[in-house]
Parts: sequence; structure tokens; C-alpha cells
Amino acid sequence: MTTPVDALDRAHDLLVRQLPHPFSVERRDKHVSAGETVFEIMRQIGCKPGRAYLVMLNGECVFPEQWKTVRPAPGDDLIVRAVPMGGNSGDSNKTLRTVLQVIVVVVALIIIVYSGGTLTGPVFAAGASTWGLVAAAAVTIVGDLRAVALLPPRAAR
Repeated sequence: MTTPVDALDRAHDLLVRQLPHPFSVERRDKHVSAGETVFEIMRQIGCKPGRAYLVMLNGECVFPEQWKTVRPAPGDDLIVRAVPMGGNSGDSNKTLRTVLQVIVVVVALIIIVYSGGTLTGPVFAAGASTWGLVAAAAVTIVGDLRAVALLPPRAAR
């Protein structure tokens, strides 16, 4: 059972410091009854299955394959930190879409570099760099819209 930090007999409890969000410093301190496995404790404090966590017991790393066997003792310090997960979001187009968008940016940069007067002619030579930027912006906008149209992102759940 999970209860607030200030309401327990600390001689029989285990302090759990949970950092539930990988990109936040938000911390939740909780005391739980000692004697349960790390896996059971993680379920009690609301850790979601399928997410990645870093677990430290008294400053030592507890690896996922140990979560169902390690039982922290009363007075131990357990830290459970959510860590970012990469890939496997179910969006198979993500990598290809990213590559297409990088290509669009490279084409836009090439337009900027090589547009020094060639796109505008001698009459507008003073504004050549401006026209190059406008052309590059147009290529970027249209190219990104086409990349998303060709390979749409997966709908949010």
C-alpha cells in the first residue's frame, strides 16, 4: 500500500523516490511497506507496463531481470526514474519522413548558396540573397507538406 511520506512508521517502510516523467524534475516521495519485490512496488506507485525505467536501490542499479526477485529492506532508498524510449512508436513512416525532410532542408540550403544573382538576373542583383531565401523558404514549406502528405504520421491514440 502506498501512503504519503509523513504518515508512516519509517522503521517498517521503504522510501521510494519516483521520477515519473523522463524530461521533468518532478519527484514524488512515497513510503511503501517493505518486503515486496521491486516489480510489485513499481506497480503500486503507478509505473506503466511497457515503459522504460531506471531503478536504483541504495545507489546501486537494479536491472529489469532482477525486479521480480529483489526485495528492498526497511529503511532502504529506492529510486524509480522513467527514461525516454526511442523508436517502436508504431509509426513505420517516421524514419523515411525524417529523411525526406532532411533532403528538403539540404535542397533549400543549396538554393540559398547558389542563388547569388542567378535566380533574379542582373536587375535584382542587389536583392539576390533575399530572393534566394524566399525560394528556399518556399521549397522548405512545400517540401515538408509533400513529405507529410506522402507519408502521414500515425494518428494519436
